[in-house]
Amino acid sequence: MNPFCPNDGTSYNFYLAKDGTATTGTSDNFGCLSTHKGEQWLYIKVATPGDMKFLTTSVVDHDYAVWGPFPSKSSALASCGNLPTPVDCSFHPQSAEEVTVPSVQSGSVYILLIANYAQQDQALTTVVAPGNTAGYDCQDVIDILETTPPTTSPTPSPTPSPTPYPPLPSPPRNVSRCECWNKPDLLACPLVRRALEFECGGGEGTYNYECTEDEKVSEGRSYLIYNLLPWIYKGAFLLGLRFVLGCVKADLGTTNLLCVGLNNSTWILIFVNLCLLLLLYLSRCFWPVWVVLFVIWLHVDVVMCIINRALNAKPVAKRAPDPPRSNLELFAYTNNKKGWKEKAYSTFELKKAKKDAKVMKKIEKKNSRHVKNVKANFRGGAI
Repeated sequence: MNPFCPNDGTSYNFYLAKDGTATTGTSDNFGCLSTHKGEQWLYIKVATPGDMKFLTTSVVDHDYAVWGPFPSKSSALASCGNLPTPVDCSFHPQSAEEVTVPSVQSGSVYILLIANYAQQDQALTTVVAPGNTAGYDCQDVIDILETTPPTTSPTPSPTPSPTPYPPLPSPPRNVSRCECWNKPDLLACPLVRRALEFECGGGEGTYNYECTEDEKVSEGRSYLIYNLLPWIYKGAFLLGLRFVLGCVKADLGTTNLLCVGLNNSTWILIFVNLCLLLLLYLSRCFWPVWVVLFVIWLHVDVVMCIINRALNAKPVAKRAPDPPRSNLELFAYTNNKKGWKEKAYSTFELKKAKKDAKVMKKIEKKNSRHVKNVKANFRGGAI
């Protein structure tokens, strides 16, 4: 188990190796982690009290769990194999996670497990998150980082004030979530409304929440994203949906609900009128839920397609008239000045058309007789 120290707001990188094995044969309580392959076990020492908050980001999906507090490192190591329920845990399907443990005390030790869910070689970046007020003892930090640690003394004074986090670019694009995945008890979920803030965008001092162009995130606004993944695992999808609707009713009018394009398969939009988002990772759902969600997505996709076509529809050009099928129609079309589709002929026009048609028939009949006479004379040698 290696030491870890997210102390001064500087980003650190360490390698999260691919590993198909996981800890087995123990009585450890892994909380929300139904699988925890590719484990990276770390411990954190707290120097000054406050709220522990730091962000972990990688290229692909990873998960974490935190146990504690323990009075010392030796006590934490002795607890391995019989760890209690984690104080914080996330099985969230994304590449950015925020570890949050409120009210940590001086001298306490916490165990951090980071699991490589994606089972891909990846580097993990950690940085202190906004709202962190705890200080950390970095004396035991060893060279597990890819980048060189700061050259300043890692040991803080006995009662230092927490190092302020570098200010985010202004105005930030905040994303807050009404989340529940860090609580293993389903009944406790409706009581948890913890808001997390992330910065959308790249560059130094920002946090990548995998914002895409389809998300249409506006600067200086807060957005709510609701997660139903815990209820799916508990088999209580409707209960979770009821809770999310309650969140929407409470936050409508003060919060902008975030609309995401349907071409991103990790988002499911099931209420077009409320623009309600359910963040669901389809590959983690057992197949009956996946089928139901796919059907819902398909129906919404059809509805959105119809709406988009209606909004972008061009005026239909008038169809050209069909070719006339008889002399009567020919004369009727010729004499009608209002157009072919408006067959509002007067009695006079109809009579004239019929009369003209009869005249045409007589002419055709006379011409046909003349042609026959010409052919007969030709055969007889008269011509």
